[in-house]
Amino acid sequence: MSEKQTDFGTLSEAVIAELKNLGYMDSSLINYRRLYARLGSFMEDHSIKEYSPTVGNAFIRSERLIQDFLY
Repeated sequence: MSEKQTDFGTLSEAVIAELKNLGYMDSSLINYRRLYARLGSFMEDHSIKEYSPTVGNAFIRSERLIQDFLY
């Protein structure tokens, strides 16, 4: 089975568009855009071309995002 690959920028904008269609507030969309921009920069800085859960976990650890949610 072949999987279609989409670049991260296109994927994140599609997610934002869907959140907007679902009625998310503009302030929430701004926060998602900021988060995706940081994740995109992380991927570029580490020469990562394709998002995966492993990439997401590395990003969370690097940004200490887990601590933000725990405290």
